[in-house]
Amino acid sequence: MDFLISPSIWEIRDTLPPMHTETMSPSDVITLTNLGNVPIDLGFQITEPGPWTPGFYPNVDMFVLRLHINDEPTAPTAFSLVSDYLKTDIQWATSGVGGKFGPGGNNVLPPPYASPDNTENLWMQFVSPTHCTSGESYEARIEIIMLCTVRYHMP
Repeated sequence: MDFLISPSIWEIRDTLPPMHTETMSPSDVITLTNLGNVPIDLGFQITEPGPWTPGFYPNVDMFVLRLHINDEPTAPTAFSLVSDYLKTDIQWATSGVGGKFGPGGNNVLPPPYASPDNTENLWMQFVSPTHCTSGESYEARIEIIMLCTVRYHMP
């Protein structure tokens, strides 16, 4: 299995106030391309949340990171509160309307299939905590690491 993620970083350059929602712009989109010879499924998890905890909703020292996978040139107008939020344990994308991170990320085809069949656009949305008690201020650089894992798609 061989795949390319480009770019591999989404950097929010602004200082965010409490409970601020920041969504990727089209210039920020992360594209995953299947370069291998088998169809793949994508799995995601937050491996290093920085000084905060990932959650379903923002709270004290708790942020929300949502991920939506599709072939569209712009971010979704609304992310699913239930299906798109990331956790620290791995979650696999499922296909179809209402799928986990979906509709994409499942059965990403290999070459010779061309875009959009062998690519996926990864759109993210970040919601900052209600306030911080961890000693970090909202003006500090916070790095949150999300891991993308691939597996062979089983028909």
